[in-house]
Amino acid sequence: MTTLIFVHGTGVRRASFDTTLRLVQDGVARDAPGVAAAPCYWGEPHGAQLSSAGASIPQTAATRGPDREADLWVLLELDPLYELRLLSGSPGVRVPEQPADRVPSGRRLRDAALGLPADPVVDAAVRAAGLADVFAGAVVAVLGAPEAVTALASAAPPDVLGAALANAVTAQALSRADEQSQGLFPVTGQQRDLVVARILEALAVDGRGVGALLARSGLRLAEVIGAVGWVERRRALMTSAASPASGDVMLYLARGRAIREHIAATVRQVNDDVVLLAHSLGGIACVDLLIADVPANLRGLITVGSQAGFLHELGALPGLPPGAALPDTFPVPWINVFDPRDFLAFLAEPIFGDRVRDVRVDNQVPFPRSHSAYFANPQLYAVVASVCAAVSR
Repeated sequence: MTTLIFVHGTGVRRASFDTTLRLVQDGVARDAPGVAAAPCYWGEPHGAQLSSAGASIPQTAATRGPDREADLWVLLELDPLYELRLLSGSPGVRVPEQPADRVPSGRRLRDAALGLPADPVVDAAVRAAGLADVFAGAVVAVLGAPEAVTALASAAPPDVLGAALANAVTAQALSRADEQSQGLFPVTGQQRDLVVARILEALAVDGRGVGALLARSGLRLAEVIGAVGWVERRRALMTSAASPASGDVMLYLARGRAIREHIAATVRQVNDDVVLLAHSLGGIACVDLLIADVPANLRGLITVGSQAGFLHELGALPGLPPGAALPDTFPVPWINVFDPRDFLAFLAEPIFGDRVRDVRVDNQVPFPRSHSAYFANPQLYAVVASVCAAVSR
């Protein structure tokens, strides 16, 4: 029998680890039946901590946003109410008033939106994306926001209002999932877009035309984002997420032996053959470990969104001198999974040669969510199933 041991990456703490581990266990159970999925959690015992409760972090109210236009979902992840805010404040979206005897589109949309959590089709898409625990609260939060109240009272076309409402609810659910897991919740673009599509169907709008309408508004995106105050409102979440991430990297480069020993001990405690599934910094630690010490039951390595190739190209991989090749004892197969949208993912094959194979996947979401979305992507578990089948022969 084969056991897949999941080794997390930089900045991950218990709540986020448990969320991703459940996705790994579900994906393995679905695509690699007979393979057990086990945890290797090193975050609390060996990761970085702010020993003075963040006393070194300056307090600031800076709220400036980017200086150029960006992808709509990049904006929505920064500010879920972005489109509703634009609709509520731009005179360019107004159209002639509807007949007095017709129910205003905003009121109809609001009534329909209240029923979204109970809609079985919407619920199926929400559950597939892992957002069931936060979706109902996201609907209430969006509908209660002043920007939504103002936008729904405007004379904007119903398709435009519906599209903005669907995007806002979905983006708000993602934001709440991030807060609940204390990290970036893994969701692919396909899962996110399916939630939006099912909401649009429930609201009985097609959602077309919103892009052209927003383009006509004449508002500069930087000005809109700058007024949001997103950074100020999410400072606590950003600090808790960013400090362990950067700290873990620095701690590993200075004193990484404890993390490597923790991984090795976890592998040796398993009686089965083991394949390591290692994310980000966890992948670097596993490569370093296996350069020097290969546990007898270790049969394969899968790195995901990792930087081992980049560090070795820089001459900064702790376990291997600059320019040196992997030792003959390094286990094969080693598969390195990467998404080009993940700016923390690097190739390994051009650096380490035929001892590793790079496999490209598409998480369909922008960075930084692309760095965690692998574990919601079925393409990863196809790789896991293939590797585990190969080592079991």
